[in-house]
Amino acid sequence: MRIYTSEINKSKNSEVELAGWVHEIRDHGKIRFLILRDKKGKVQLVAKKGAVPDEVFNNMSLPKETVISIKGTVKESPQAPNGIEVVPSEINVLNKVQIQLPVDPTSHIQADLDVRLDNRHIDLRTRRVYSIFHIQSNILKAFREKMYSLDFEEIIPPSLIAAASEG
Repeated sequence: MRIYTSEINKSKNSEVELAGWVHEIRDHGKIRFLILRDKKGKVQLVAKKGAVPDEVFNNMSLPKETVISIKGTVKESPQAPNGIEVVPSEINVLNKVQIQLPVDPTSHIQADLDVRLDNRHIDLRTRRVYSIFHIQSNILKAFREKMYSLDFEEIIPPSLIAAASEG
């Protein structure tokens, strides 16, 4: 069963299934590192040539923002971010990036506002932008829960406007 990266600490030395975006790649010849990002966080994958199947090793150099699912074993590693890493036994490419992205979701390279707005679907993947919507969602959720606890009901009335809105 698939889990989020934030749940990995509970799964040390066990098999896990994860899915998300390729966030970063580091290739050191016979060892490759891939940072996998999902909506809950990030985790480092590590593959040594010969220790994993060749197909897995080759998939450890996919372009940024490629969508993948993986199966692997969680290992403790003091050098890894958060002290854990996953050794993949299987990597499935769900959607491979075919072009260079105009916006860098890792935020290492800042794009101009007009480029970000033209590519909003990619810009929404950055941690900063996602965090804004996450906070907004939690505020609205808390407000709704409080109002429901006071026996209020939410209504969504139709929008009434004075003039035609199109054309």
